[in-house]
Amino acid sequence: GQLLRRALKDSIEMYGNDHLNTLMTVNNLAVYLDNIGEKPEALKLYRWARDGRMKQLGPTHPYTLDSIYNLASFLLSDNQLAEAKAAFIEARNGCVECFGWNHHGTLDCIERMVDILKAEGNLTEAVEVCKDLLARSTEIHPKDHPQNLKTSVTLASLLAECGRMSEAEEAHLNSIEIHEKAFGFNDPNTQELTYGLVEYYTQNDKIHEAEKLLREKIYQCEQRYGTTATVVLGYVEDLAICLWNSGQLEESESLFCRVLLSRRRALGVEHEDTLRSMSNLAVLLERSDRIEEALKLYQQVQAGTSKVFGLVHPKTLESTLALGVCLAEAGRSNEAEAVMQGLYSELEAQGFSPDHEWVLLCSDKLGELAKLRDDLPRAEEMFRHGFQARITQKDCEDAELANSAYNLAVCLAQQGQDAEAEACFRKAVEAYTRAFGPEDPYTLDAIFNLAVALEDQDERVEAEKLYKAAADGRARAFGDVLQTFGKLNKHS
Repeated sequence: GQLLRRALKDSIEMYGNDHLNTLMTVNNLAVYLDNIGEKPEALKLYRWARDGRMKQLGPTHPYTLDSIYNLASFLLSDNQLAEAKAAFIEARNGCVECFGWNHHGTLDCIERMVDILKAEGNLTEAVEVCKDLLARSTEIHPKDHPQNLKTSVTLASLLAECGRMSEAEEAHLNSIEIHEKAFGFNDPNTQELTYGLVEYYTQNDKIHEAEKLLREKIYQCEQRYGTTATVVLGYVEDLAICLWNSGQLEESESLFCRVLLSRRRALGVEHEDTLRSMSNLAVLLERSDRIEEALKLYQQVQAGTSKVFGLVHPKTLESTLALGVCLAEAGRSNEAEAVMQGLYSELEAQGFSPDHEWVLLCSDKLGELAKLRDDLPRAEEMFRHGFQARITQKDCEDAELANSAYNLAVCLAQQGQDAEAEACFRKAVEAYTRAFGPEDPYTLDAIFNLAVALEDQDERVEAEKLYKAAADGRARAFGDVLQTFGKLNKHS
């Protein structure tokens, strides 16, 4: 930096501000300052270089075009889209006049135009420009050239964002095929594209297509690399998840076991990939109500992550959370509470925010466990933490807020704090209604318990209306046999 500034000062004294040697130094100093984050001065120098070269060399000289491109790139990175767009158009037109449409400089400008159009939200035009870029690039480069590979991926993404799903799917498959031919089936970029298409299928309820694609890739990779290759096991694990989500539990478990066994043999029981496979199988077993089997795996994962990553690593904290939840589900409340309290304290010590997902899960579970042993003040403390954190979150899911409000309300009501319980029950009714509708069982249960809280405060008129609303809703939803709740379920 100091050398460039000294060179610039000497060049100005010797040649003047607009001499080509001075302008070259100005451009180099601008690039340097841009790279180290001194943006305002870099912008001034980019403009100086552009204006000076325009005056000395004309608008289509390669040096001028280089300065225009540098300025446009800076403006784009600084989100000054309108001026960046005008500058890239100017650079593109100059490159066309100087070099032709298929020169790499022209194509670079077109590629940046795609970025700007996308940033502007003009996706339709971005798609057309991207298609033009791919066509021109394919004319001068082999199909597997990095420029073509990158553009094909961008096109698939843009088509998906536009909602043109059939075209996006075709473009995505084409991009995968090109990458496979260029780099092989086990190339990280090829795998990333394949996983991306699987995710697209899954998110759009195309489970059959996701399953078909994964089985095809597993077969192709097994033929090339063997049944225990890393790329094969990755796809097998993704297929297991896909099958689990579609309810094909038996084959899903079989595939999870296959991956775990292979990784244990090849990598050892404490390798990160092995521990992840163990955790995936544990989740499947837990959700299949095979709690004891899941618990053994969770214990192994927690011990393994503690040894490999240390006690305060995020992976260890996550595995500890899963272990604590599973212990609670297994009815081992004392062990679960000890694990969850230790984790809760560690998360606080590590500076996790009160509304962090793990902190909230810990406080919810600790509240449930305290309530089980009739420690209502402790349960209230934990449930209150969860409720207060969620009610201030901008993006909190209504169902989570409703559950949190309801848990706190029940705990307050059971301690005779009916006024505050009433307010929390009202919040639960509102949130459950938004999440599930006015006649969902969760909503109706919250309405009933709100009525109980009102009755306990002698607010009998509103309480009676709410009792009737809850009973009528249950009758419509489940039939007359379940019309009456009965006060035996008070604040349950």
